[in-house]
Amino acid sequence: MIEPLSLVPEPADGRTLRGRCTQSGGGVGRNLADALARTGPPPLLVSAVGDDQFGRFLLAETLSHVDTSAVDVRRDGRTACYTAVLDKHGECHMGIGDMNIHDLITPSLILKSEQKLRESCMILMDGNIPQETVDLILKIAEDGDIPVWFEPTDVSKSIKPFRSSLWKSLYAFSPNLNELKMMAREAGFPVNMSLSMQKSSPEEVLEEVTRLGNYLVNESISATAVVTLGNIGLAIIRRGKPDEPFYAQGKWLKQTGDISARLYPAKKVTNLVNVMGAGDCLAAGFIRGMLLGLSEERCAAVGLACASAALNYDCAVPVRLLSENAIRQTTAAEFLSLH
Repeated sequence: MIEPLSLVPEPADGRTLRGRCTQSGGGVGRNLADALARTGPPPLLVSAVGDDQFGRFLLAETLSHVDTSAVDVRRDGRTACYTAVLDKHGECHMGIGDMNIHDLITPSLILKSEQKLRESCMILMDGNIPQETVDLILKIAEDGDIPVWFEPTDVSKSIKPFRSSLWKSLYAFSPNLNELKMMAREAGFPVNMSLSMQKSSPEEVLEEVTRLGNYLVNESISATAVVTLGNIGLAIIRRGKPDEPFYAQGKWLKQTGDISARLYPAKKVTNLVNVMGAGDCLAAGFIRGMLLGLSEERCAAVGLACASAALNYDCAVPVRLLSENAIRQTTAAEFLSLH
């Protein structure tokens, strides 16, 4: 991660610009596993790293509290690396990624952990993995009636589950606005592609999010859309009331009734350090709340609190997130009904 000390334009003539460089663990799947393990029992991470210094750093220094027995360490692969350029306010302006090793997260690697997947209470899947691997995970989940939470990762990767009808069995997905637009378009729904967080009003953004979220939830079997909207907050579109849980007595509850959309406003961050990882921490906090049987209102409160912690920390996942005990005591977040 490189932080320039100013954004004064400089000619692209090969000169060195002054800044601060730091190294930390990253990647959507890694971030989710890291954050979940800091808020409760550790999950099983299925992934691939290279047999190199970055792979050893990730496993030994950033994932020692996670079950990494299913991580494939490849001599023929380079550990995924991403260099983000942040400004002095912590906002990301560009990034360069070396992600080829994601292609080695193949169906055969997934099948090595198939039994553990079938015994799990939820599968978290990000968009970095190959299309055929996405298809296999959705098939395993559908056959075993296992809920899948899909984290899109990137606009170009967000459409992978939606290339077949299997997407309708997703239990939850957590896109930002641009990812939601791509997902809805791939599913066959008309989308206003010109609308954006930068150029459109909050009212216009929320109207489009509600419209697209309603379509995807209505077409699915029992899905919840958890849409991250930066400083606007968190929009949740689902069948169910805000005081109803997702999980109770060891069982996932089927979402029934009319579809509702609610906005949980984000609190203003006064000391923004780094935006990288905030969305992943939000998703992990929300999921941990779900697994503890909390209502939507309380899951949203936990997720927003974890995201806020990440924004004030210089790594993707803070060393200290909410403890399981603190999560159980979290009070409901306030919301605004969108329809």
